Amino acid sequence: MSSGCGGALTPRLFDVDLDRPRPLARPLPGNDSGRVLPAADLPYTVSRAEPETLLFEGRSVGCDCDWYLEVRWSSGGRSGSVRIDDGGRPFRTSAPAGGAAYAYDYALGSWRPAPAADS
Repeated sequence: MSSGCGGALTPRLFDVDLDRPRPLARPLPGNDSGRVLPAADLPYTVSRAEPETLLFEGRSVGCDCDWYLEVRWSSGGRSGSVRIDDGGRPFRTSAPAGGAAYAYDYALGSWRPAPAADS
């Protein structure tokens, strides 16, 4: 979603540092056609009238990780959690050899070095 096709909803960004002993999603500021979107305050609220797209990016510089995302939610008097994974299996993220990470650039149609993430 960082490049290529987009939709009417600009995603709110969350970074997950998989090298930490207990990885947690950290909100990051975003950008919508030049307009800066502030990082989301947690807990984060969405509504049917104001839907949001949330983009979580898991990254690592030192591990070969299996992981999933667990989102806790509440609505009225109900609450629970939902597991987000890869079709019933955990996501898999591996640290790049030599620290070189790549991302697919849809506009250019090729793999490019990924921008460095802030620690």
